[in-house]
Amino acid sequence: MFPIRDLNPSRGAAVVTLAVIAVNVLVFLLWQPHTGTEADVAFLYRYTAVACELAGRHPVERAEIEASRCLARAAGVPLFPDKRLELSVGVSMFLHGGLLHLAGNMWFLRIFGDNVEAAFGHLGYALLYALAGVAATAGFALLHPDNVTPLVGASGAIAGVLGAYLVLFPTHTVLALWFLGLLPVPAVVFLGL
Repeated sequence: MFPIRDLNPSRGAAVVTLAVIAVNVLVFLLWQPHTGTEADVAFLYRYTAVACELAGRHPVERAEIEASRCLARAAGVPLFPDKRLELSVGVSMFLHGGLLHLAGNMWFLRIFGDNVEAAFGHLGYALLYALAGVAATAGFALLHPDNVTPLVGASGAIAGVLGAYLVLFPTHTVLALWFLGLLPVPAVVFLGL
């Protein structure tokens, strides 16, 4: 099933939702490289969160990338010694693995974010979005402390928004594209799937 829209009219302008969508699209188009070269990979290691870095509290070393896992702190030189690990968590929420990744995340955010923003207020919604993204990244780092893959995407933050929608509006209808056409589905069923 793919959501087309929710049948839950929002109250007020979704200023934060639209701003987050705009920032994600602008970052993808204007800042994040898409050359398909090693420069793209270097960019991701320089700016994004990496579970190994967060768990070990040190920037990843070339030997760790080559081993595809975190190593006991050796005398190696970090790839980007000046990397701000705490900022990398926030930056990761605005980078995406490709156009479909970006489009899917922003589509779900646009459909479900407006109602959650109306319920939480602009500031509360912005805090929910940010805290959900940070919590998702921290959770991944706790569960996979040896992982050296750069983390990208707003999926954790958007999952927090979807969870809030599910709690706030479980019986509201989501119009979903399904094999046989459009199907109205309760939010609890759609988001549960």
